Amino acid sequence: MKLFFSLVSMLLCIGTLHAQNAQRATAERLIEAIRNTPEEDFPILYPMLKITQVIPQEQGGMERLRQVFIFIKSQIQDQGPILYTSKEAKELINSGQTKQQVSEILTSDKGTVFYLYLPYHDKFLVRSPIVVNSKNEIIAINIDYCKDNTISLCLQYL
Repeated sequence: MKLFFSLVSMLLCIGTLHAQNAQRATAERLIEAIRNTPEEDFPILYPMLKITQVIPQEQGGMERLRQVFIFIKSQIQDQGPILYTSKEAKELINSGQTKQQVSEILTSDKGTVFYLYLPYHDKFLVRSPIVVNSKNEIIAINIDYCKDNTISLCLQYL
């Protein structure tokens, strides 16, 4: 019986790892597209995102997405960024390999959160996490203040 549960557990781990690798590949494609696309052409990248709501003009509208892309591009242009899941990022921080705080790393119940790590600057781009859901759709690329009027930061879902 122990062998059966061990095999089932192992198969679940392999399935989870495969799903996370597919999600990582989705995030990597977005990063490469941002790096290789001129800023004026960023709107052609919007279909890579699972946009489920219109961003109100008072919150910056679609220009807000363009600004996030510009920020990411400016940070990674000459870098070899490394993608870490939120769990991996927390492990790196806890190991003392970077000076950031674990509290800066957010998680999501809607998908896997990936953070770009810039080894040259020894920092994570904590303002621009990429959340990929189980369907390999990018559902968030930014954080902002929560809508409950607190000073907490939340993922901004698209």
